[in-house]
Amino acid sequence: MFVFRNNTKCSKPIEPQAVSKLHRGIHPPMSSKIRKHQPACMEAHNLVNKLSVIIGHCDLLAEMTKSDSEKARRVALIRSVAVECVKELEEHQRKAESERPASA
Repeated sequence: MFVFRNNTKCSKPIEPQAVSKLHRGIHPPMSSKIRKHQPACMEAHNLVNKLSVIIGHCDLLAEMTKSDSEKARRVALIRSVAVECVKELEEHQRKAESERPASA
């Protein structure tokens, strides 16, 4: 495993405020005139995000357990239920998007 180590020695530490001032002069803040997309159903959006975390943890647990064990079967079941819920919520979001007025 490769580990990067920064062995550079600084004679004088740089204050965070000085760095912030320096960057403000170089990179002016960007402003977007494009309206940001807002999901039609924030509850569904938030649930999909939380279910994605559950699916990710199930994947990690599946890697750590023996594939023929009872634990692996249960983790796979939890993952498949979460995936089905995500599919249903995404369909709900698509339906809500199509029903939303164009100006909203």
